Amino acid sequence: MAELVKVVIVDDEKYASDSLSKLIQHYCPMLEIIGVADSVDSAYPLICEKKPALVFLDIHLTNQTSFTLIRKFEKIDFGIIFTSAHSNYGVPAFKVNAIDYLLKPIDCDDLISAVDKFLRLQELTALQEVNTKEELLQVHNNEKVELIPLKSVCYFEASDNYCHVVVENKKHYLVSKTLKEIESSMEHLQSFIRIHRSILVNIHFILSYSKTQPSVITMHDGRWFEISRRKRTEIITQLKELKVKEIH
Repeated sequence: MAELVKVVIVDDEKYASDSLSKLIQHYCPMLEIIGVADSVDSAYPLICEKKPALVFLDIHLTNQTSFTLIRKFEKIDFGIIFTSAHSNYGVPAFKVNAIDYLLKPIDCDDLISAVDKFLRLQELTALQEVNTKEELLQVHNNEKVELIPLKSVCYFEASDNYCHVVVENKKHYLVSKTLKEIESSMEHLQSFIRIHRSILVNIHFILSYSKTQPSVITMHDGRWFEISRRKRTEIITQLKELKVKEIH
């Protein structure tokens, strides 16, 4: 069972917060209401203590606005869905990256749509965090699909419209992508360099290189590859900067 999303409601009108609570309980069972506040002064400590993932925030709170509450936080690490009987606060609301802006009385379909937006954003953020921590390559191994950390890949070797993938434990895989496609997908990574039209290597697995003609690099697994004449100067400069051992 998926973990429930913790929610705080902030509204200075009790009937409004009660009404929203009932709508959430009925239409959004993936949400868990962990607190309700009716002012800026009560909402700030509640949010700090409970650390909700999502806050439903009324624009007008007695003699203040919810923007006063938002300014109290150094960092907004929760989603915000504004609720209001007034439509003229939409622009300032979205300037603080609000998920949505619901007009009172809140329509159940609008509520569901706003919550769906928040959940999709959460999923996207989680996926980005995973990709940031560790880039993964999807490969087929017999009838199974495996995810291999790119940092463990020694090199890619082109084979027509496929690529051989060799990882640090000397395992070999075959992926149904061209080397050009793989290189394009990893343009943001600086650890892979194309040394030849058919070879893409991980610089962290280069053992040594030679400047003699033809210039070659030797990998940790003992394989060696010739460096393209066209790219020779560029690649050797990179290898020098990386302090890779030069063989004379």
